[in-house]
Amino acid sequence: MSLALNRANSVYLSIFAVFVIGIWAILDLGSALLTAPRDLSGKWRLMNASPSAETPASFSIAQSGRFLRFTIDGGPRFDVVLAKTGEGDLQHLKFEGQNWNVTGTGSSASDKLDFKFQPPANSKLSPMSGTYQRLRMGPDGSPLPSPTSQPGQSVPQNAVH
Repeated sequence: MSLALNRANSVYLSIFAVFVIGIWAILDLGSALLTAPRDLSGKWRLMNASPSAETPASFSIAQSGRFLRFTIDGGPRFDVVLAKTGEGDLQHLKFEGQNWNVTGTGSSASDKLDFKFQPPANSKLSPMSGTYQRLRMGPDGSPLPSPTSQPGQSVPQNAVH
């Protein structure tokens, strides 16, 4: 028995092939172009902050994708958008919104970032620029020790902060 391709079968196979190639292209390009932004949500505290500093030494970040809300302890709250990010192990993050410009630089796998704040002219209070470390919070809301301070303990990259 020979299988002869008539016109209907060849059109069907052609459409199926185009469909398979199209799905493959969408998945391949989508995974390369549309990656989720880095998780920055949580409480951040300035490392080596002097207790007598008049400017805030900590802030919180609430994040939804590339949209972030900074809440400065004892100060203002402002919304920014992740406008630019660098690739590789050393990330350069740039946030803009509500006349605030914030940059963050650091390792993509670390809970430490160097933040530089440029507040609007009318802002009375802005956090100090410097190296901030994200605080990991326990189930009861209390800060946990940093995983880098405990040798031999590894924390998954997507751990709850």
